[in-house]
Amino acid sequence: MSWDQVKTYLTSNPDNLEDYILDHIGLDTLEKWLQRKSKKLNKPVKSSTSRNSCLGKWKFSVEADKRSMLTELSQHLVGSSNKALLMWELANCISSAVDADQFKLYLVYTEGEITEFAPEIEKPTSQPIRSGTTLAAHCAKVKDVLKFSTATPDPRYPKGVPGIKGAAKVLCYPVCSENEELEAVIELVRSKGHTFNEDDIEVVNSYLVWGGVSIHFADIYSKVQHQKSVNDFLLSVVKSIFQEMISMDTLIVQIMNQAQKLVDADRASLFLVDTKTNQLYARIFDVSIEQTEDGEFSQATKEISEENKTKQFLQKSANIEPFPIGKGIAGHVAQTGETLNVADAYKDDRFNPAIDEETGYTTKSILCMPICIRGSVIGVLQMINKKSGEETFTTEDEESFKTFAVYCGLALHHAKLYDKIRRSEQKYKVALEVLSYHNAAAMDEIEEVINEGIPKIEDHEDIST
Repeated sequence: MSWDQVKTYLTSNPDNLEDYILDHIGLDTLEKWLQRKSKKLNKPVKSSTSRNSCLGKWKFSVEADKRSMLTELSQHLVGSSNKALLMWELANCISSAVDADQFKLYLVYTEGEITEFAPEIEKPTSQPIRSGTTLAAHCAKVKDVLKFSTATPDPRYPKGVPGIKGAAKVLCYPVCSENEELEAVIELVRSKGHTFNEDDIEVVNSYLVWGGVSIHFADIYSKVQHQKSVNDFLLSVVKSIFQEMISMDTLIVQIMNQAQKLVDADRASLFLVDTKTNQLYARIFDVSIEQTEDGEFSQATKEISEENKTKQFLQKSANIEPFPIGKGIAGHVAQTGETLNVADAYKDDRFNPAIDEETGYTTKSILCMPICIRGSVIGVLQMINKKSGEETFTTEDEESFKTFAVYCGLALHHAKLYDKIRRSEQKYKVALEVLSYHNAAAMDEIEEVINEGIPKIEDHEDIST
């Protein structure tokens, strides 16, 4: 039977065609046909099902519609280099796509914890990743999609969704990296309407795939720009060390300022090791920075000429009493040569609160790293109180800080070498002056020789005999 004969038969017997479709063709396929017909006729056709919030928007949409939706998502994500804000925009787009009334976003700043994030939240709250508390914490632990109704409590997460009152339907979705490491948890909430279904989950999947790519490349671009700024600054530091011969204290202050910007620390200090007394003394203390409006390294490539600020930091250093190696966080780092990242200083037994008592400053978090030259610790660089995020320094901060510690050590080593050369030059000048003094005859001695006259050779014995 040819295709033309089949078409003639179906046209002549529409009831048979309808019966076959109703008995053997699924609803999803019907909607897909409807969308294709809509595209062919170039006329908008509304979905006949109640699930048009998801299926009609994504699964059975024509390619042009999908392209438009993804383009809109990309426009939301472009323009921000902050990964947290990018995740927030992505969660906002997903919430609109599945017709959620509200959503919550939890980010992983510290291993083993999730922290609620929103641009308007000044002091975010954190919770450990474990079962027996909230839906988000349990979702973060199992790394699986969870559907939940507040009307039916679940013993795995008895606290449900904090802040949600009354009956609500919740879809909790974990966001993981390529390495299956948890990056975020998105909670989608519907106060009214039907519960979340598989179609909603498919929409979330689709948005996360595309949004994840956008965030990945935006993150790469941000890192490249950030690294370029750091490289520009490091180049200016190297030029200052080897060409300009400026004050080493000023140079070190600039290095510490840029390190503060990089890890977003509030204060920084440099302690040097005195091998004779086995003590640490503050060389540069309580360095603070003034951020520019855009927050970038706008001063990184400028000439390093802040002698007045450097003098102020040196004066503060003079007021800090030396302390023995092994005492306090800085003393422990100087003694062991290991990096310390302390989230809460006053909960650490190694912390020495005496300096806080002297200065009136409250230390919360500390990132402390040794400065080594030829395998020996010559100083300790200390960053105090991270200002953003969870107010604790991350492993990324440690890696970035390590680079600046190397350059700070290079500057110190160069300063010592330059100081030795200068002292050797001064000694040489003194020795030359002494030799010149003793090699030159006094005027009275010259006049005496002239008056006496030069003795003749015959009046004296020949020394050769």
